[in-house]
Amino acid sequence: MVAITSPSHLASPILRARAERAVRSNARQFVARIADEEIGYLSFEDRPDLDLGVIYEVFVLAQHRTRGVGSTLIGFGEDLALHAGYSRVRLYPRPTDDGINEGRLVTGYERRGYRLCPASGGEMEKVLGRSGR
Repeated sequence: MVAITSPSHLASPILRARAERAVRSNARQFVARIADEEIGYLSFEDRPDLDLGVIYEVFVLAQHRTRGVGSTLIGFGEDLALHAGYSRVRLYPRPTDDGINEGRLVTGYERRGYRLCPASGGEMEKVLGRSGR
């Protein structure tokens, strides 16, 4: 995982467009690579006001899906939250394109330990253990 300071640093036009839309004042952005090829993207924000970390976006290029890249990105986001001193991480499970089934996405997050937050409008939250997972 490599931190990026600007979406313009991304070679992939698809990942660059996602990063440009996800820019937030306190967000940190990361790109996943295999060798020199960009394959995925993560946007994470520290939310000390809520005492948690927020994974705003996880995106994997279509040709690299179903290979564990998304799980690696989520695990990295969980570790970021844990290293920042948070015991919880939150996300909103929404498909990022037509190739992703929302039901499978929610089920996948539930398998990772995420639960729906009451009165949150569909956000899911995970209580982190010592290892982040």
